[in-house]
Parts: sequence; structure tokens; C-alpha cells
Amino acid sequence: MILEVFKDFSKYLKVPYLDKGRDLRGWDCYGLYRFVLGQRLGIMLPSYDDAYSSANDAAAAAAAARRIVPAGWVLLGPDDTPREGDGVVFRIGGEPWHCGYVIEPGIMLHARKGCGTVLESYTGILWNKRLEGTYRCKL
Repeated sequence: MILEVFKDFSKYLKVPYLDKGRDLRGWDCYGLYRFVLGQRLGIMLPSYDDAYSSANDAAAAAAAARRIVPAGWVLLGPDDTPREGDGVVFRIGGEPWHCGYVIEPGIMLHARKGCGTVLESYTGILWNKRLEGTYRCKL
């Protein structure tokens, strides 16, 4: 199954991390989420590239996340099964400011500074304890 998933998302894995990037030339975590959600599911989210000066500014990025999440998003409960297109939000430094695109339960596509776009488990040791929540767009 993971090989099929990898094949479907391989074109995104070649994209580098770019602070405030919003397209195939490069993106940050929200830029990736926004782009892939639009490409795969036809859901077009606002850019919010003016909501923070840099993805490296945790306070500004977290403030932007708090503005973004309530508008048309539903927090999934423990009995809900994540599906493609859901967003996983993680706390880093105590602030919710990193996100990933769920491609199947337990696996996300996300943009990491220094790594670019990667497929990774969000239930593993690195991300599980940082998980703030899983959200579904209702726009």
C-alpha cells in the first residue's frame, strides 16, 4: 500500500522547502497543504502568505494558525478516522504552527526545513506527542 501511496504523491516530494512558498518552486508546511488540497481535492484555501513574516517566527505562525483553523474546519474526535486531505497540526515549542497533509491514516506529506517535502508517519515517536489535532476542511 505504501508504494502505491508514494507513487501518487511522488511529484510533491521533489519540491524544496521555501519560507512562505506557495507553489511547485517551493513551499512551507501551509503552502504545501494548500497546494496539494487544491490539486487533489479541488479545495482552494486562502494563501495567508501575509499572515506571518516568516515560518521561522513561531509566535507569528502560531497566531496565523489560530486565525486559519476556525474558519471552516472541524476538529476530528478520537473515534473519527483521518482521511486524505485532513490536516494534522503539531505543536513546536509549545505553539501549534506546523501542519501536514494526511494521505492515509497515520501517514502525512509535509514540508520540513532542511529536508523539503517528505512522507512520514504522524503517529510515530517524532510527531505523536506534538499532535495538537486533526482537522477536516468543511469549505
